[in-house]
Amino acid sequence: MHCSYLSRDNDALDTEQEDVRADGSYTRQDPPSGLRKSPSRSVSPHASLHTLEPNAPSTYKSEFTQGFNPWGTDDPYHYPIPKKDDPWDECFKLVLKFDEEMCRGWREEIDTLLVFAGLFSAAVTAFTIESYTWLQPNPLDAQVQLLQSISSQLQSLGSNSSIGVQEFSQNQFTPGASSIRVNIFWFTSLTLALISVLLGILCKQWLREYQRYEGLSAKDAFPVRHLRYEGLLGWHVPAILSSLPLLLQAALVLFFAGLIDLLWTINDLVASIVTIIVGLAMDQAASILRHGTELSPASAQLMAFQ
Repeated sequence: MHCSYLSRDNDALDTEQEDVRADGSYTRQDPPSGLRKSPSRSVSPHASLHTLEPNAPSTYKSEFTQGFNPWGTDDPYHYPIPKKDDPWDECFKLVLKFDEEMCRGWREEIDTLLVFAGLFSAAVTAFTIESYTWLQPNPLDAQVQLLQSISSQLQSLGSNSSIGVQEFSQNQFTPGASSIRVNIFWFTSLTLALISVLLGILCKQWLREYQRYEGLSAKDAFPVRHLRYEGLLGWHVPAILSSLPLLLQAALVLFFAGLIDLLWTINDLVASIVTIIVGLAMDQAASILRHGTELSPASAQLMAFQ
């Protein structure tokens, strides 16, 4: 019986028809009286949803909120926030990752510069060991002049003629202008290379202490890290690290200048060839600087962080 009732309902719904009027509106024929839910009415095709069913939102809201208790601030939470680790530890891990990337780039750059500075200083030292003797009188020259004076006196005794004894003094020695220039270039170059080594070692020690947090929890390490970072910027450590390559480049240019000056006093052909090679290298370096070079990854990240 229940199945026959459902079949009659479906047949009645299937026989529902729509009559279209001449003005464009239409009316819907209602199902039989046993299935009628609401009186029939004319509906315009341009009518809105609120016009068709004005009480639908309120009815939906009442049905949705029926049996639902809203959550209050004093009530216990229904869905707790997942907590895996300590939030301080998670935040400090991100800070350590940033510091590690920044300091790793600086340490690698310092190691490379220290190796180059050591080899360059050894090469310049070999030249300065020879060049500094040009600024003082040669003992062999004094011996030669004394022997010449003795020989002149012996000749004067044999010829019965008197020749005054020549007095030789080392205070009469004056180094040449080229010798002075070459020593200025080479000793200045050696000084800049050693200064870069000193600054590189100090900065590397600073970076090692910057990342040391033994015995501190993540919550206590945050203010320590902030103080160290402020000190890093206050003492201009990034600027000092950026100046190390410039010091070595300046030292290399001064060494080339002294080498060319020395060669021009010895042989013009050798000096001209070396001058051309050095000039081409300096022109290439100047073109690179003119077009601009990109900053290192540890410095770019620091400037972006600031």
